[in-house]
Amino acid sequence: AEERGALMKFFMATGGENWRINNRWMDETVPHCKWYGITCTDDGYVSQIRLEKNRLTGSITSEVGLLSNLLLLRLYNNQLT
Repeated sequence: AEERGALMKFFMATGGENWRINNRWMDETVPHCKWYGITCTDDGYVSQIRLEKNRLTGSITSEVGLLSNLLLLRLYNNQLT
């Protein structure tokens, strides 16, 4: 639940509604490991966020730091500050 919450805050802070692709994000019926650009470990922890060239804006939230199994963060070619 903590990781899902961190991802939800990230979505809101980076203009997720206007991303080029935001499939399944914020859908209560879909596990966060199935959201576009998210890869998880076998035990369900976020290991990758790959949202390059996806029209993200705003700032990366500090909650991303709660994703203790995150090995890859690809956010290039966006409008992040």
